[in-house]
Amino acid sequence: MRISEAAVILSVAVWAGAAMAQPGLVSRWSAEGTTADSAGPNHGLAQGPVAYQPGIVGQAFLLKSESWIDVPSPVAGGLQSPTGFTIAAWIRADSFVNTASVMNLRTTANASGFTLENLYLAPGTMLFAVNNTGVPEGFATVTSAGWQAGRTYHLAASFDAATGTMRIYRDGDPVASRTDLPHTSMATNPSSLFQIGRNIVANRKWDGQIDEAQVFSRALSPSEVACMVQPGRIARQPVGGALCPGAAVELSIAVRGDLARTYLWRQDGRPIDGAITDTLTVIMTDAGDAGEYDCVVTTDCGTVISEPAVVTYCVVDLNCDGLVDFTDYLEFLNRYDSSDASVDFTQDGLVDFGDYLEFLNLYDAGC
Repeated sequence: MRISEAAVILSVAVWAGAAMAQPGLVSRWSAEGTTADSAGPNHGLAQGPVAYQPGIVGQAFLLKSESWIDVPSPVAGGLQSPTGFTIAAWIRADSFVNTASVMNLRTTANASGFTLENLYLAPGTMLFAVNNTGVPEGFATVTSAGWQAGRTYHLAASFDAATGTMRIYRDGDPVASRTDLPHTSMATNPSSLFQIGRNIVANRKWDGQIDEAQVFSRALSPSEVACMVQPGRIARQPVGGALCPGAAVELSIAVRGDLARTYLWRQDGRPIDGAITDTLTVIMTDAGDAGEYDCVVTTDCGTVISEPAVVTYCVVDLNCDGLVDFTDYLEFLNRYDSSDASVDFTQDGLVDFGDYLEFLNLYDAGC
């Protein structure tokens, strides 16, 4: 049977999630098997076949260009905040549909509100637009390119009328902004609609995941947006393996965002002395080096622990070729005949028939 190569790289990418609610939170649609608002009164209604699948934070909405979530009475529910607001969600675009909105608050006449969507005829460019004129198409806009299909990001956008600032954030970092709209409020309308995953004006629907969609009644600061992401959600979990004697195991970790952080690696929950960088190399000398390895990452926003990477000691892969097969049996016989201590599987100080039987048990079990 196939096992890991002699050198295994375990990569852990730590992402952030909505670990705690920032002040001003109006609504959060957590997608935990329901379209309900977990933070406020704005419960959504599924339109079309809204599905659920694992996301960055528990479950996520899966919208496949034919479904969306409608929120009745959004103005009465506090989702229209003309002087400032922030919207945020974990997103994954399986394909970029022209003008498909992640979230928008508008009338079909397009003379008020906002939209956060894929830019028309520009796949992978997110457009944040706020109507500050009260006329159709009268939007102030900011755009951000470089979003990739099939990849999960934390997306946020904020508007602050007092400072005239609009921003787009990717994984907690500002990636686009403008500051030339001082004291210009968002145009409002009591008949506005609010939808997740559908462009209200163009009827273009998101293709992919949307999770932890949130609306705040104020413009969050960059540090607050960073902390929505940074406390940690794991993007790619560590992958363990079965390692032969003498194998080198390199563990590495990558953390999203620019916040300062510290690292601490652990084996079976016990801190490893001096393991305080983003990589850790372990030499698999004996069974004591096997176990569950994880990394504790701490920032000003909190602490996250990676899922454990399970590393096992495959003592019967005697030739370290990544296979447990007949060549290992032959290698065992050679060492057995010469009373090599490396095949003292019973750990009794002798190489005898008991070790032969133990090798056969381990060989049959594989790694």
